[in-house]
Amino acid sequence: MSEESRLKKLVLTLLLIASIGACSPTKVTDPSDPNFNPDKFSFRDYGEGKEMSLHEAFRRLFPLGTSKEFVEHVLVEVGGVEQYGCSDWNNLCAYRFPRYMQGWKGGAKLQVLFDENDRLIAGAGHPNFGETLRNVDEKLREDQKNER
Repeated sequence: MSEESRLKKLVLTLLLIASIGACSPTKVTDPSDPNFNPDKFSFRDYGEGKEMSLHEAFRRLFPLGTSKEFVEHVLVEVGGVEQYGCSDWNNLCAYRFPRYMQGWKGGAKLQVLFDENDRLIAGAGHPNFGETLRNVDEKLREDQKNER
């Protein structure tokens, strides 16, 4: 086999490999992309060295008004986090990420605040989360005073 023939085969092989790679579907990790599949959500797709931070992914995946059912489906059922606790008096839920997910010694926690209809009204990752949480706490304390 001549050198020219080997070179042609090598080039054709590389082109074939490149074309196969270009045709294979890639996972969509941007929650705002219409092709994003929440059932394929993985924490490992976000963070340092990735296209998007986990903070930004949460903001896009769980916009205000998102149902509690969907939040828990993605975080608990798909993502594998555990619900750390939910408070009946202000609909604040906390979810704990196992240590291996984020590399932090004690793991990480995400707090989410739902309204009386179990719709997201604030969550870590949303602007004014702290302010919204304070306003809800103040209103609850005021309601408790008025009940006495």
